[in-house]
Amino acid sequence: FLDVIILTAYVFDVEPKELESRARHEEDWKPLPLPHLPLRSLAFGSCSHQTQPQGYWDSITKFGPDLMVLAGDNVYGNCVDDNCTALKGAYADWASHPSLLGAKRSLSVVAAMNDHDYGFADAFENNPYKDIAK
Repeated sequence: FLDVIILTAYVFDVEPKELESRARHEEDWKPLPLPHLPLRSLAFGSCSHQTQPQGYWDSITKFGPDLMVLAGDNVYGNCVDDNCTALKGAYADWASHPSLLGAKRSLSVVAAMNDHDYGFADAFENNPYKDIAK
């Protein structure tokens, strides 16, 4: 039995076109474990700054968890314009790390989104960019 506590939750509607786009992106990662199989090992991570070395992905991959949980602040990028250019750049930088590229083939990942993932530090529900950043 697995207990989960959600510290910050963002709820929003997603258009079918967005779901199709996200599904293509999610294919880059190892598929999620089948729901009827027990999870025997989990790995947790958060606060991953895209400009820092990310060799820890190699260690996590060697550990081989059934599921990796990214617990928020997966990148640090602030929206300073209506296109959230800096946030898009932060995700692009994060996704280009060689260790992460290798880990994607081996790890099933779920991610929680926190303030930095939505492009505005400490804004939470009053984030003026949350609809653009999602």
